[in-house]
Amino acid sequence: MAGAPHAWGQGAAELDGFWPMEELDLAQLERAVQGLDADVRRLLPSLDLREVVAAGGPALDGGRLVRELAAYLMREVVFHARLLGQLLILVVVGSVLQQLGPAGASRVDEMAFLMVFLALTYLGLQSFREVIALVNASVEQMTGLMYALLPLLATLVAAAGGVTSAGLFHPLLMTTVAGVAVAVERWIVPLLIISAVLGLVAQFSQGFPLSRLAGLARQLVTVGLGLAFTVFIGVVAVRGAIGPAVDGVALRTAKFFTGNFVPVVGRMMADAVEVVVSGSVLVKSAVGAFGLLALLLAVVVPVLKIVAILAIYKVVTALMQPLCDDRLVGALEGIGASVALAMVSLATVGIMFFLSVTALVGAGNVAVMLR
Repeated sequence: MAGAPHAWGQGAAELDGFWPMEELDLAQLERAVQGLDADVRRLLPSLDLREVVAAGGPALDGGRLVRELAAYLMREVVFHARLLGQLLILVVVGSVLQQLGPAGASRVDEMAFLMVFLALTYLGLQSFREVIALVNASVEQMTGLMYALLPLLATLVAAAGGVTSAGLFHPLLMTTVAGVAVAVERWIVPLLIISAVLGLVAQFSQGFPLSRLAGLARQLVTVGLGLAFTVFIGVVAVRGAIGPAVDGVALRTAKFFTGNFVPVVGRMMADAVEVVVSGSVLVKSAVGAFGLLALLLAVVVPVLKIVAILAIYKVVTALMQPLCDDRLVGALEGIGASVALAMVSLATVGIMFFLSVTALVGAGNVAVMLR
């Protein structure tokens, strides 16, 4: 792999001969990157296309990135430790109130439970609202990034000879991005909120059980995500197998006829086509690598923040179980389950977007190899 950057550098020099990289419009992609979270932008390398192509990809120190993400996770855990302290104080207060009440005074016990339950509900819903806002903002940012990235990559794939692949993938992937954004906003997030609220109500009123209804809402989210992911993988796999094969045959045919049947300049034209295709592959791969890194960080950073909140809930429920009413433990477990499902939903959306870009970039590369 030692010669890879050198080869990319040669490709960058050849590329300037037919298409100055400064003329490639990256304004929309740059605006989308500026719309990302500040913590994501801090970890991203600069979007200098010439440097990226010459270096063989975005300048990235993997070890430094892992250390930065680990430090970010620890900062989030420390930041949300305040929530841990507040919840534990409420648990201790509730336990003390129940112990101070007269023996057999069920009404006093219920009043103590009600006070602690309402306080726990308030804190739990506050943190859950933060998670939901984070999911909505992250999906919106990733959607904007995809809207900027996909047309640019489709153009470069077509320039690299993958006309059929670009024609098949571009509308499919744009529709997928729009559909996922709408599904998250109108279906996934409302179901997550419903499941959290039903889980709390189920613990509050023993005479009106709703735990199975809350579980049903969570199952609907899980099934919906699974079906969407399965259909997406199937469609991308089928179209990904067809487009590159057609493009590869078309490229080979065009090069053969140009080189053999066009008088005098045919061979020169065929060589020029080869340079155009190779240079376009370099630019496409560079832009694709940057886009994949941006998508990866746009998913990982909010997921780490949700992991920190989820860890707080796990610790609190484990510590409070021997101290207080099982209904309080069940209430926090219900919120924790909804938080975990929100994290899974965000990660699933990120994986789908990541695979979309990978499929589009890979389709152009396969077409070039098949030529």
